[in-house]
Amino acid sequence: MPSWYEQPATFALAETEDKDKFAKLPFYLVKNEVKVAPRWNIWDQLFGTIPWKANMGNIMKSARPEPSPIANTFVYPNNVDVEPTKNVYEVDEALQTARIKAQDFETRLITFVPSFQDFWQGQVKYKSSDITRQIQIFNNQFIRTVAYQRSPLVQIAGVADLTNAPYSDEGQTDVKNAAWRANIAAQVKTNLTLNVINRAQIALEEDLDAPPFEGVNNMPSDNEGLKGKFVLLCDSEAYSMFRYDQTAHDLKSVNLDLLFNGFRGSLWSKITCKLEKGAIRFGADGTIYNPQIVLDETAEGRGRQVIVNPDYASLTKAPFGVAWLMGADAYKSIAVGAPPKEFSSKAIDQKKFYSMNWNGEVYITDQVLRVTTSGGNVTHVDTNKYGRLLQLIASVTCGCLPGQPRNCIPIFYRRARPEI
Repeated sequence: MPSWYEQPATFALAETEDKDKFAKLPFYLVKNEVKVAPRWNIWDQLFGTIPWKANMGNIMKSARPEPSPIANTFVYPNNVDVEPTKNVYEVDEALQTARIKAQDFETRLITFVPSFQDFWQGQVKYKSSDITRQIQIFNNQFIRTVAYQRSPLVQIAGVADLTNAPYSDEGQTDVKNAAWRANIAAQVKTNLTLNVINRAQIALEEDLDAPPFEGVNNMPSDNEGLKGKFVLLCDSEAYSMFRYDQTAHDLKSVNLDLLFNGFRGSLWSKITCKLEKGAIRFGADGTIYNPQIVLDETAEGRGRQVIVNPDYASLTKAPFGVAWLMGADAYKSIAVGAPPKEFSSKAIDQKKFYSMNWNGEVYITDQVLRVTTSGGNVTHVDTNKYGRLLQLIASVTCGCLPGQPRNCIPIFYRRARPEI
């Protein structure tokens, strides 16, 4: 189950799947599929979309009107019988840019042998579902990466005020790197408490003047939904600790049953909580830990299993986490149209003409190279003219255009679990 990420297009001519990877008869086997935990696909549901298609350029620039400021606390107009003073207002303009990005996805080459001999049928269909899931996760992580790198302000748990942070105009430069995270980790004083969230919410609403959400397309409603509320995005671990928060016990007499009444985020009628799978976790030195690894137990006869990364789960290795508090209109993701017609359809009358597709649709192709070795480890490259190989491929064009990045605040906190 090895995988490669962010490799150049010429990374390898061909990598064929191990045809002996799946079990074969004459073993007596039982098909046993296990559900995979959901909640990986949250970020692209939180923000609206804007269209992009061919001939619109690869750089998107948004211009939003910026209202004139409220510059007075007290006002002293003249008496009506004298010449009045006047206020002159000017509406300004704020600009944000984003570049369109592209990413390719592939399975390893698939031979006809497993479909012919293996016990597990429908492997191509299963691989198609898996690569589709990975594309959705990639898009989710892309939007989160942009939000993380473009956020100019962060909340550090235990620090009173919001903290200025380095930010990337493109959102694709690692300005909040390991060294910066290590410096933040040294300042974190507490876990994700209700007090920390309340301070961040007050700062978001009062200091940054961020508006709450007024409803989101395709977003499942928790409690009363998102109308008129801000969104707290955190993992299940941090969410579960709210019931042990002393502030929650202090509020029990206010007829706010956070402990036993299906609490899913309605805090002070201001915030709705959403659970994020695979949230950002890091160590004291700023090292980010990936959520999952492959456990190789082929020697013991149990094969390879995808499990939660023990370092990611460990409170010792990864004692710090990142939650998010956000208001409306922080970002918009890009809804991709069709490629140019010359590349997206069979514009030339040929028996086999390969169309270009960049909206994430997974399709199967036999346009691959066949690599074999002979005596002396001599490598031979040939076309797939006998049709013995197939491959699932997809290409994604994505983009994330900021509206007001200050409306999305990362909260850095110390992870915690209940006392033993």
